[in-house]
This record gives sequence, C-alpha cells and structure tokens, in this order.
Amino acid sequence: MILRNLERRFGSNFDWSLFAAMVVLCVIGLVVLASAGYDSELASSPPMRKQAISMGLGLLGFLAAASIQPAFWRRWAWVIFGLGCGLLIILDVFGIVAGGARRWLD
Repeated sequence: MILRNLERRFGSNFDWSLFAAMVVLCVIGLVVLASAGYDSELASSPPMRKQAISMGLGLLGFLAAASIQPAFWRRWAWVIFGLGCGLLIILDVFGIVAGGARRWLD
C-alpha cells in the first residue's frame, strides 16, 4: 500500500534500488561512526545525532528531487550547470585559501 502510494507520487520510473542502496550506505555510515567512538551513551551523542539528522535531510532532498518531473531537469539543466560554474568562478576570485584549499568561509 505504501509503495503504491509512493510510486503514484514519484512515478513508475522511481529507482528503488538506488534509494535502497542510499539507505544501506547511510546505515553502514552510522554503524562505522558508532564503532569508531564507542560509548555506552552514543545514541544521544551530538556527533551521532548530527550525522543522523544530516542523513535524514539528505534522503528527504533525494525524494524531493526525485518527485520533480524529468522534463524540468532537461529544461533547466544548462541554467543549473551555468549557475554552478559561475559559483566556482566566484569562489576562485573571492575565496579564501585555508588549509591548502580555497573556501567560501574562513
């Protein structure tokens, strides 16, 4: 039932295998983070919580992007590409060199 509703929302071309792979990689990432700094109260530790929230927002962003029709992406691809290139040029001109990399922020 839930999958049918999602397929109706995202269309029949939704790549479930890609979504499943992303979820599996997120879970593996959380397990690795947990094992790297094992603590009995790790579930409530700030790094673990921050990582889980970031992963959740990333998955929501993926679902939002997947819900947009492919015709939109085809129509606006060059504009989005030009905007990205323009931001890179602005970074090259106005960016700050720190730690061997050019950055937006100090």
